[in-house]
Amino acid sequence: MDLDNHADRPEFIKAWETGVGEDVRFSSVLSVDMFYSARKMYVGDQDYVIVLAVPMHHLKSITYQLMGILIGLALLSLAILITTSVWSHRQIILSVTAEKQKQDERIRQRTLEIELMHRLANMLAACNNLIEAQRVVEDIVPRILGKVNGSISLMRSSRNQLVTQLDWGEAWPGSRSFAPDECWSLRKGRSHLSIEAFHNLSCEHMASIEQNQTLCIPLTAHGNTIGIMHLYFGQGEIEVDEITTQLAYSVAEHLVGTG
Repeated sequence: MDLDNHADRPEFIKAWETGVGEDVRFSSVLSVDMFYSARKMYVGDQDYVIVLAVPMHHLKSITYQLMGILIGLALLSLAILITTSVWSHRQIILSVTAEKQKQDERIRQRTLEIELMHRLANMLAACNNLIEAQRVVEDIVPRILGKVNGSISLMRSSRNQLVTQLDWGEAWPGSRSFAPDECWSLRKGRSHLSIEAFHNLSCEHMASIEQNQTLCIPLTAHGNTIGIMHLYFGQGEIEVDEITTQLAYSVAEHLVGTG
């Protein structure tokens, strides 16, 4: 009965009028600043106001805790951002370095191929007979085209037959002599790949091997076909990449250039 009338307090009056009331003031009973929160409620046909009080130092403690959590989250986010940035930068450097190494390797490989082409042309020009030419071809051409079985067939002066004069790799599996009509490349006047996306047409001079993947390239000098270069890759639908095809054309041109 000695306590003040709570109905006269600001939070109670405001809650009774608007439904919600708040106030901060010093409590003489607890000797601390208190935060008061009031809410109006309807219970059993009667209106009541419920008032809750919390010491301000508790609220400050909670506020500091929340600030600490926010600061911690901010620092964690910053750490994650820095870590992600460093990792991304490292990945970019690794990608750039790997691409540079690939480019350097491509340049080195192209330089080696050009040098081998010159060596092939020079050595063939210096050969005195087919035996020496065979040794040069067996040694240098596989360095350019890789482990691909190949041969060179030249046209006889009668122009009714081609005879295999040079070969490299394993023993040549195709015919060593055949008529010009037995080769699709000589018929078309341009290179012929036996198995590709649009056809499966093997030359007659390779008829002994079923499903053979062979690339035939005509050898032309001064407008006249003097022979063909064959490359045998194996049986089945073996994909022949563009680089190998272009290298094969270059080898064929060098062979024609050296006679």
